[in-house]
Amino acid sequence: MILKITLLSNTIITNGNGDALIDLDCDYNEYGLPYISAKRLKGMLKDSANELVSMGQDINVLRLFGDENNEGIIKLSDARLQDYDILEKLSNDFKPDLFKNSFSVVLSQTSLDERGVAKKGSLRRFRAYDKGLIFESEIDENFKQEFQKDLELICLNLRYIGHKRTRGFGKVKCEIIKNKKINEISKKSGDIMVFTLLDDVVLTNLSGDENTIDTKEYLSASAIKGAFKKLGVEYSKPQNAYFYDDKNIFYPAPMNLKKLKYAQENLKIYTEIDEEKEKEELKKNNDFKIEKKSSIGGYVCIKNSILSKAKISTINKTHVSLADKENMSLTELEKYESEGKYKNKIFSYTAISKGQQFAIKLMDEENFSELDGKVLRLGKSANSQYGRVKISFESSSNKESNFNNEFYLVAISPVLLRNEIGGFEPSLDALKNELEKQGLKLEKIVISRYEKAQFYNNSYKCKTPQVMGFSIGSVFKVSGNLNQELVQLKTQDEFGFGWLKAYKSFDNLELKSDKKDNETNQNSKNKLEKPKLSDDELKNIEPTLKNILKKDLEQRVFLSNEYKNYEIQYPECKNRSKDKMTKSELARIEKVLNIIGFDNEKSIIDLFKKEFKPKQNGKQNEFLDKMERNKKGLNLSGIDIEKFKLPNYDKYYDKEYLFYLKIKTLISKLKQARKETK
Repeated sequence: MILKITLLSNTIITNGNGDALIDLDCDYNEYGLPYISAKRLKGMLKDSANELVSMGQDINVLRLFGDENNEGIIKLSDARLQDYDILEKLSNDFKPDLFKNSFSVVLSQTSLDERGVAKKGSLRRFRAYDKGLIFESEIDENFKQEFQKDLELICLNLRYIGHKRTRGFGKVKCEIIKNKKINEISKKSGDIMVFTLLDDVVLTNLSGDENTIDTKEYLSASAIKGAFKKLGVEYSKPQNAYFYDDKNIFYPAPMNLKKLKYAQENLKIYTEIDEEKEKEELKKNNDFKIEKKSSIGGYVCIKNSILSKAKISTINKTHVSLADKENMSLTELEKYESEGKYKNKIFSYTAISKGQQFAIKLMDEENFSELDGKVLRLGKSANSQYGRVKISFESSSNKESNFNNEFYLVAISPVLLRNEIGGFEPSLDALKNELEKQGLKLEKIVISRYEKAQFYNNSYKCKTPQVMGFSIGSVFKVSGNLNQELVQLKTQDEFGFGWLKAYKSFDNLELKSDKKDNETNQNSKNKLEKPKLSDDELKNIEPTLKNILKKDLEQRVFLSNEYKNYEIQYPECKNRSKDKMTKSELARIEKVLNIIGFDNEKSIIDLFKKEFKPKQNGKQNEFLDKMERNKKGLNLSGIDIEKFKLPNYDKYYDKEYLFYLKIKTLISKLKQARKETK
């Protein structure tokens, strides 16, 4: 189902931010397109539901919207503009500010004192979405039909949203419509399961304070397994999904790999063997100064002796949690009422930015092709604003899968092991025993650290105590035969622990430079260019596109040198004091131009004559004398708008609009001249 919101008046959906020009701005995405966040939208619907309950309607608000301890059944996406996908294709052609200005208006207000005079310093400017915009939010397909009538009633009752709703802003029409018919997706199979982030995703980390929620930079195995279970699919040996760049999966970096800490040119990767050789060489030369090195860290892909690092994008978002008086305990209620007001909690999320891809290399026996095209919800606040992830499948380009003799295993998830009496212990003996079950012999623990791990016990419906295991990135040297690049040790494997990635060698590795990264990114960008708009798509958004193009033309005109150099009075008249316009005359000219509208250009002088009537003695007004002497300077043809043509878009500009733009240009110059006139 689709939740459709039509703005019946200008609407202020503020994000609380501002800048030097606007005190209160609205929500926009990276392209400058307005949206209503799912969290805000869900809060509006919940307020509407509570209002209906107060009027006697039987609506289960807790079941629909949930609370801190219960998950509601309504799961929404951000409400985006109609034809958003088409508008997004235009984002390469226009700057974000143009989109902002095309869908909004900047308004001003001031406070008056008892005399009706504006108070000093009370001027405020704010941005509002234009009347008539239509937003659409997707409702999760698993929404139970038994609650559809309640949701329709809640939407019908939602008539005002946003800021200043008691002053004429924010009137809306909210309704539920059925999904548009979508062609069935042909199921594909492959050995790589790809998760494309449709929303920002928050997968909580153990770090952070009570008001800050940090995120992992990968999709955890437990979260994926839980999401699969909701779809009725069992994932017996789940893996963490790591960053994917359309070709390679970037796994956690091995701890034994280091680089020179302050090197600008030498991008060689150092292993423990390289460091030993370096120490011996320095000892021979009686040199004891060893250059500082730092670990590679992050997530890497090693291919053809080149090590590439992943650049995972994250974003910080701030939210306000309103105090819920109705669901407070008596103790909490007494505490808050004694303070005279309800406390609102301000907290922030660090989320993995949407648009990125993460992937899992499937084992031979695993097949999830029935999930192709499905949308999951992962992580924190997955029922509002965050967590939508789409599944697809691709075939691996890396065919290296046979490992013989000695090679390395790197932990890509915590490795939990049990000792002889069944307790968790990251010991050498326990590791040897587990590797022997896989037909591998442990030659050496190259480097290892320990970290705390935790998992959920379904029998007791609670999390287990934290236990110690080998940390992600730990490196082990082993010998034997392995016919795949991933292997999993059996201890707690059903929770996604114990995964190891095989590498043949770490010798003679080079770190991919930023220059090479930029070249690669540019090549991939060229391959992934957004498709051009079709004629049907252009027809669908023709009014919107015309408005955007008009804003673009205005900006080009007002930033041009011709506009900057244009003067109300030409240089040859500037030194003659009798030809200079006064501040009052400029203001009256501006007034006349504001009422011209789209009248014929020839009628401007007649309108001026009506505004500046002749003197009683029959002599012509002094201003009209100036007009006649400087007719060229004040004539709108003094601005050559014909110079400002946009290639491929000329058909959208008619003479009527160009005439309007000339008037608007002259008015802005008049305002500037008034400021400069003493």
